[in-house]
Amino acid sequence: MRRGAGGRNAVTEESLTPVEFQPSLRIIDWADGPATEAQLSNLRRLGYQPLHPLTTGRAAHLICYFEERPQREESSAENGVREITKRQAHSLQHAVEEAERALQGATKEATVKLQHILAVAMERRQGFWIDTCREPPQMRDCSLQVLDLFMRYGCRFLVPSGEQVQEILNALDLLMPLWDRFQPELFYQTMELNFPELDRLAL
Repeated sequence: MRRGAGGRNAVTEESLTPVEFQPSLRIIDWADGPATEAQLSNLRRLGYQPLHPLTTGRAAHLICYFEERPQREESSAENGVREITKRQAHSLQHAVEEAERALQGATKEATVKLQHILAVAMERRQGFWIDTCREPPQMRDCSLQVLDLFMRYGCRFLVPSGEQVQEILNALDLLMPLWDRFQPELFYQTMELNFPELDRLAL
């Protein structure tokens, strides 16, 4: 995706098409094979229904995590993304938009403060989506909403960079302003399309 000068990244029609990447070497850990049936059964017992293939290492990690937190709501994998998750995702976009509008009409004296508010809002929004691709113990905000998206979609991907996340957000915001309120799965579809090297299934 192309970047524009100043402000948030400029997004063109080309931004919504697949990005070509230079081939790179990938190291496969053959010892970390597919999760065993016993591990998958244990995860289902804990309320987690894997939607994508897991390795033995990742399955063991998730089992330990969920065993430490037995009191959880019913799996989002069974019920779809919760309404509270969608509201949280969209509220972060709304905070960025509010900060941008305030900055547009700001006086010179207020500009520095409002620029800081905008930067914080953008960082929080990026962090939310990055967390949905992190292993639970590494999440900065291990909230129900983040876990909801991780279990349903994010567990399939490696952790994206802040710049990659911002490019995805910019493209989706331009195309569908309410995407995160009604179709948060578009974030992961766009990531798979534009950053295939982050897809664990493709490694």
